[in-house]
Amino acid sequence: ERQLAASSTANDDPARLLNLAHVYRQTGRETEARQIYRAVLDQRDRIVEVANGTPMSCHALAQQALAKPTGVAARN
Repeated sequence: ERQLAASSTANDDPARLLNLAHVYRQTGRETEARQIYRAVLDQRDRIVEVANGTPMSCHALAQQALAKPTGVAARN
């Protein structure tokens, strides 16, 4: 997380942003993760390589992540 957050890469790098959002989600920071996924959608779509080497649209990845249930229970 520290490396991703402190990266000198500009905030328009969708691969870095998607990875940071994933870290946030895995560490229970769903709100922050969702904000980053939406930021990716606000940028132009680009192709990124996922862990298995498959090229994918960064917009498709962000949309998939936003559509996934979070496991966080709603509270009144």
